[in-house]
Amino acid sequence: MDIPALIQNLYLSHGICRPEHIDLDYTAAKLGFEVHYIPRRSCCLKLAGKYELIVDKRQNRSVQRVHLAHEMGHAILHTGDQTEIVMWGRLRQEYQARNFAFEALAPSFMLQSISVLSESLSSLSERFNVPVEWMYERLSSCPVAVAEEKSEFVAL
Repeated sequence: MDIPALIQNLYLSHGICRPEHIDLDYTAAKLGFEVHYIPRRSCCLKLAGKYELIVDKRQNRSVQRVHLAHEMGHAILHTGDQTEIVMWGRLRQEYQARNFAFEALAPSFMLQSISVLSESLSSLSERFNVPVEWMYERLSSCPVAVAEEKSEFVAL
């Protein structure tokens, strides 16, 4: 599955084209997911054929957004009961959900329109409303940011 294309199509079809437009609660509702903020570990459950996304309300808002995006990734990308999967399969699903969260919260198509090297990590973190450490991981895994960094390096 082409996650960047999926996110871009989903967001643009709902008029989401700037970081401040990313509202995961709205997007989850549009996809038919119920989101519950309660004091327990974040997870994704399928009950009576409907996805319930549990987000730990004890976390700060930017961490909650990361958890919600991650759990949305599980709901969209995976089927079945994760507890019945062998360890390598579970690790693969976690990796996929992490990549979905990267794309959902800091989409490639939005990063392409920003000169990521000209902004500080904390500025990008604030713009996308995510933790600084998470933004660092996102940029480290993002072909757009890596390509820009390489072209900047070559230009020196």
